[in-house]
Amino acid sequence: MIPKNAPVRLLNAQLEELEYGKLYEAYSSKGRKSAADPRVLFKVLVYGYLCGIYSSRKLEEACQYRIDFRWLLEDRKAPDHCTFARFRTGRCRDALEDLFYQLVQRLEDIGETDHTAVFIDGTKLESCAGRYTFVWRKSVEKQLTKVKEEIRRETGLTSPLDLQAYLNAAEKRGVLAMFYLELVTGIRKGELTALLWSDLNVERRTISVSKQAGWNGEGELEIRRPKTENSIREISIPQTAIALLLEEHSKHPNNPYLFPPPKTGGMYHPDSIVNLHKKILKDAGLPHIRFHDLRHTFATVALQNGVDVKTVSNMLGHYDAGFTLRTYTHATRQMQESAAEKMGNFMEQVL
Repeated sequence: MIPKNAPVRLLNAQLEELEYGKLYEAYSSKGRKSAADPRVLFKVLVYGYLCGIYSSRKLEEACQYRIDFRWLLEDRKAPDHCTFARFRTGRCRDALEDLFYQLVQRLEDIGETDHTAVFIDGTKLESCAGRYTFVWRKSVEKQLTKVKEEIRRETGLTSPLDLQAYLNAAEKRGVLAMFYLELVTGIRKGELTALLWSDLNVERRTISVSKQAGWNGEGELEIRRPKTENSIREISIPQTAIALLLEEHSKHPNNPYLFPPPKTGGMYHPDSIVNLHKKILKDAGLPHIRFHDLRHTFATVALQNGVDVKTVSNMLGHYDAGFTLRTYTHATRQMQESAAEKMGNFMEQVL
């Protein structure tokens, strides 16, 4: 019923070659019956994107009524829209990013991608199916602007002047210790807000990350273990951070939290930290980036200053160094260029 050269078959053949181990680790079915195999869910997601279907409800509808999607589901029950939404935005997010990277790399390896030109002048393109489309300048320039914005977000604040302005603004708001620690560790906001004074080891100059603030099924904020075992870690921090943390603790010596809010004295709500971050950016006159992008700042600056990928991966709590390497390719590429230049200078002395 599905032709041998149908796009869904061709795509499926490529997706079968990917490594799904990380996805299965993230997509635990413990305590519930999974609506679908995560490998199948990923296939449906990718095929839906290729068909121009992005909405979770539209994906559910396609799985119910389209024969090509039914074939891809391997006669399993069609997942509902909630399953697709959780799959894309939940704990599988990092694993999905890794799979998309694998897919692009595989297409690159077999010569199915082309980076030689960007069409912006209304050039008419003909596809293999005999259909036509047009590429317009305004549309492409708009997308290029988005790409540049995404690059800035992926690298965070890497300019020394931007970092200085950011920290100066944080100091004026009385939260320098908190945001300095974020920039030198790259920990997640839920991990940052859950830190206790007992998590700091002054002698060893380390901070212990063993819990995080998050929302439970009832939408209530609670303290729980990090999402993966790799997220439980001990991070070394510089002496400057130790000094700032000691100064911060002297303001509330009897409080167990490392960063208690002045008004309540309890635990900072993660959203409150995000709002503080936005105010700091505004005070410093810096363009908007997400709080999560400070994590990218740490990784990018660390890699560019010679910290090895394995160490950065461990400090970030990633499941493997390969994911870190792929995520921060822009930084490692600059390291390679720097290494090449240094080797070239050395060899010039030899010749």
